[in-house]
Amino acid sequence: MSFIAIDVDTNRLVSTLPDRLNRNIKKHFQSNYSLAERRKNKQIKRTAYGYKNCSHFYTQIRIEFTIQIKKENQFENELIFP
Repeated sequence: MSFIAIDVDTNRLVSTLPDRLNRNIKKHFQSNYSLAERRKNKQIKRTAYGYKNCSHFYTQIRIEFTIQIKKENQFENELIFP
């Protein structure tokens, strides 16, 4: 069986790996994504930890992601308009 990664927002295929071995999945994401992107993802997962209902979990992830984007935009605006 293969591992398929899909973007939740656009429903587009991100990548396909030949197997589902944990080490191969980790290797793929560590080599293709920056440390900053992986840290953001880890923080979102920590915040949403413990949700048994998948729809609540995905809702919480979207909320956290939106909050992070707003914080980044606010920080950029403060740099542009001191």
